[in-house]
Amino acid sequence: MGVSDPRIQQDNKGKIMSQLTDIKGIGPAMARALAAHGVKTVEQIAAAGVSDLVAVPGIGLATAPRLIAAAQELTPDAALDVAAEVSAKKEAAAEVKARKKAKVKAKAQKAKKKAAELTEKFAKAKSKAKAKAKEVAKKDKQDKKKSKAKSEKKADKEKAAKPAKAKSAKKKPAKAGRKK
Repeated sequence: MGVSDPRIQQDNKGKIMSQLTDIKGIGPAMARALAAHGVKTVEQIAAAGVSDLVAVPGIGLATAPRLIAAAQELTPDAALDVAAEVSAKKEAAAEVKARKKAKVKAKAQKAKKKAAELTEKFAKAKSKAKAKAKEVAKKDKQDKKKSKAKSEKKADKEKAAKPAKAKSAKKKPAKAGRKK
């Protein structure tokens, strides 16, 4: 919701100017320069750092600390407010850091639990695979014995059948000899 009436805008600028010009060392021109850089209250100057004010044209390294001190004289509670704000920011930062640390710790615990579960699953799968391999080896051994026994039986049958064939084979060459 913007202000469209130019008289109200001028009145607001006048208030800003009168607040800022109450500070020793700030005239109308510097008040306009400060307002252009977003500094519109005595409290903002009192809470500002030297580097913030040096960014404003017309304020140098020697002038900035004097303006800050003059603004703090006009608002003695501003220094306390700044200290309270800094303290609150530090507390908030510490709280954020503590939350992050707790989150990292929770993630680490979750990962550790997951790793333990996977290790357990792997161990179960490994023992199951070993059992299966033993079972397959046992079955293969039994199949080899059966196969060997079958082939031996077959060989025995063939041996038993060969002498009979050998006798009949001897007779055939004899027949061949008669034809001559």
